[in-house]
Amino acid sequence: MLLKIRAAMAATTAAEIEAAISDIDAAGAEGAAIAAKTARDDLLLIGDDAALTAADRAATAARLTADRAAAADAELRARLIDARRREAAEALAARHAAAAAARDRVVARIGRDFAKAAKTIAELIEEERAADTEVRAINGAIDGADLPMLQTAGDVVWGRHFFNENVSLASAVSLPPTKTSPALGAAARLPTEIAPVLGA
Repeated sequence: MLLKIRAAMAATTAAEIEAAISDIDAAGAEGAAIAAKTARDDLLLIGDDAALTAADRAATAARLTADRAAAADAELRARLIDARRREAAEALAARHAAAAAARDRVVARIGRDFAKAAKTIAELIEEERAADTEVRAINGAIDGADLPMLQTAGDVVWGRHFFNENVSLASAVSLPPTKTSPALGAAARLPTEIAPVLGA
């Protein structure tokens, strides 16, 4: 048992400590000590001196093993609490670092790609507005001519039947300003004291 306890004291991780607690089996050692004492006590009235001496030695050895196992069990359980706390803190720190790295990656990508994408969308919205203005003007000018009414760009792209109202890219988009494009949609209605920093 002593060698087993010495090996158990080298355990550092929660999993290793749990395995060591199981391996030491303090409850089993206590049961063996009780059984050895009972066997020794039974020999007090019926056993000869040699048998009683041997049983007494066995009971003493079993009690020593049980006491050592109980002390090791208590020490290991205290260490297990510390190991679990330490490992939980380490896991949280690793998760924290991973979250910061993920944030930094997307921040870098926003800085690299967002202004370009926002400028493209802003240009699309301007083209859509110009096209839809002409579509509405033509629809108003048809006035009985043998020409079909034209749909707006949004109606062609998304279909009015799906939304049951006029839809346009401008009405569906909200983008903060960049150095190369204005704020669009709901973002244009938000007050800001910060100059756009994205874009070249």
